[in-house]
Amino acid sequence: MTAQEGSWANLFRISALFLPLAGFLVLCGQAIQVYLDTLPLPPANAASSGYVPFSPSFLQSFDFVGFHASLFNSEYSLLTLGVLAFLPAVIALFVALRSTDVGISTVALALSSVGVVLVLLAAVDAFTEIQEAVTWDGGCTSCGNTPISLAFGTSAGGVALQLGELLIIVGILVLSVLMLRNAAFGKVSGVLGIVAALYALVGVFLFSSLSELDSDIGAASAFLLFVLWELSVAPRMLRLGRSNPNPGEV
Repeated sequence: MTAQEGSWANLFRISALFLPLAGFLVLCGQAIQVYLDTLPLPPANAASSGYVPFSPSFLQSFDFVGFHASLFNSEYSLLTLGVLAFLPAVIALFVALRSTDVGISTVALALSSVGVVLVLLAAVDAFTEIQEAVTWDGGCTSCGNTPISLAFGTSAGGVALQLGELLIIVGILVLSVLMLRNAAFGKVSGVLGIVAALYALVGVFLFSSLSELDSDIGAASAFLLFVLWELSVAPRMLRLGRSNPNPGEV
């Protein structure tokens, strides 16, 4: 076995662990969000004292984030670790599937990679706003105007998160279609990935019309489907790492 073949084999073995781990971490983060949806908001008058330019509902939400900062930090920490674990896995899938169609697999890798970057940027924005909310919730009146002004009306993080997740979903859909044509992956993995991706894509448009709790539960169910897909793919990645270190021969 050459050094290059050995490096691919190691990548496949690592990805066999990282791929289901990525989905599990993101699913746990989403479970925290579902739990947060069940918690009551603070009283509006307590959240909005003295800051007339900001709506009471916004200040309620901002105060809620500050009060439950540990849960929000945990949610976005799990999301960050999840997408970081997904990145080497998607590279391994590209290597394994490029023999089927190098052009389409490259597109899938590019979409997924850009999606990961956008999700990470959204996580940075979320961590920043959480710390601003902690400052506000701590009652720092001399510095409270600055963090709340920075957070008020910001939507770049939310847009980046939604776009990043959308690109990752499309990337998984493309990879799953290629799996149907590749001998190293069974049709079950390909079909399961397609079903999970299509369900998530439909959910992007349908879940937005639901209540926040129902929307997050729907997103959690989509993540659960992706975990099942990842669990079906992981043994095949492990087998590639053991028996076929050169994916060009698949």
